[in-house]
Amino acid sequence: MSFYPTKNLSSEEKNQMQIDFDELFSTSEGRDKLWFELKKSFSILSPQDIFNFSESYTRWFALVSWKKFITLSLEDALFVVDKVLLSGIFLDQEPWQSILDYLNLKTLDQVDMSDKYSQLKEKILNSQEIITKRADGSFYRISDLAKELKKANVSKDDLGFANIISNLSSFVGDRLNKLSLEAEKTTDFVATFKACLDFLLGVEKDTIWYMVDALNYPVQYESEPGENLAPVEVIDNEEVTDSEFLDIEKTLDEIVEQDLAEQESSSEVEEGEIILSQNVIEDIPNIYQEIKTNFEQKYLYDENGELSPIEDVLADLAQMAEERGNENIEDLYFFDENSGKFVWNEDLTGGNA
Repeated sequence: MSFYPTKNLSSEEKNQMQIDFDELFSTSEGRDKLWFELKKSFSILSPQDIFNFSESYTRWFALVSWKKFITLSLEDALFVVDKVLLSGIFLDQEPWQSILDYLNLKTLDQVDMSDKYSQLKEKILNSQEIITKRADGSFYRISDLAKELKKANVSKDDLGFANIISNLSSFVGDRLNKLSLEAEKTTDFVATFKACLDFLLGVEKDTIWYMVDALNYPVQYESEPGENLAPVEVIDNEEVTDSEFLDIEKTLDEIVEQDLAEQESSSEVEEGEIILSQNVIEDIPNIYQEIKTNFEQKYLYDENGELSPIEDVLADLAQMAEERGNENIEDLYFFDENSGKFVWNEDLTGGNA
């Protein structure tokens, strides 16, 4: 069966298409086919259609989109975050981590990262993806939630903020039940979703570089023994919990904010000028080590100590090499005849395979 165009499916057709989807999704070539057909379908679907297809086409498109996200062009990445961000969260696809990885691996420098972040941020905060359908028939969208959170943050309206989160929890729990998903994860999904929007509302393009850098190179932000850090104001009077957005120690956040504050107060920077702080970036990151780390998070090692499925790993590296115009990327994970298995290229990663 084809995934383009979409149509209302009978139970039998849906079951057969799920079988077809699972088979295609298991290979890189199959995922490319799914992406092509589903992207074509979603290009002409309304937000209401996407909401109504939540148990079929939208689920399939979200799964393949977030699986391929790191390999997408910026245009396609913007398309995905606009259409299926929340769906990706519901399906445990960790879309926000994929977005951060995208910014880390698909940008050339601070200016490029700032530009891409700005476009992704605008697309998400204005997304028409539907969270729920109200009793009166109206739709509550991501853009509606973003506006409410921004208003509550600016006015410091604690009661209004509590109502927003309570309503969101109710909406998400109800949606998960209707989709036969894990309703017990409502709290986790709400925390993840809210933290994503909080990040976008609070982090501007001029500071995104440091936030992403801190996630990938936390050692550079660790304080010296006995060093005292300036106190940091807590936004929204909320206590950060383990379920909140980023799993980074509070001291790391303090160092980042302190470093940025010192830079802003010490000098004015011409628009477009790039700041390189010795306290933040001590040396140029090894891009190949970054790719290795990302792939080790994306794929699992099998019993032979090789990333699996190997055909997907090699296909992703080849595609990344082509997109970035760097042939070395394709040679980053290669078959070593001496060991009889695939290993990392230590000459490129600068470390042990």
